[in-house]
Amino acid sequence: MLPRGRVFRCWMLAATMLAGCARVGPDFQPQHETWSGQWTSEAIGQASEAGDQPDMRQWWQVFNDPVLERLITEADANDAGVRIAGLRVMEA
Repeated sequence: MLPRGRVFRCWMLAATMLAGCARVGPDFQPQHETWSGQWTSEAIGQASEAGDQPDMRQWWQVFNDPVLERLITEADANDAGVRIAGLRVMEA
């Protein structure tokens, strides 16, 4: 016999899949987007130099979360594969 949690998940999956097959109402009108075909932005010329770019090597510090900081420090210290890959890139 299957555990109750597994049976519940199967029923929820089946219900979700059936809901995805539902038809929309008769008054449904799809939205059509118009594109100019050209990107326009004033910020394109402003951040063109490397000095204007934010330092993304430590992106997680923006959140000021000590738990996230600890997890990333721990992952960095314990992940030998990343260190080896970095050394191989430097060697090449």
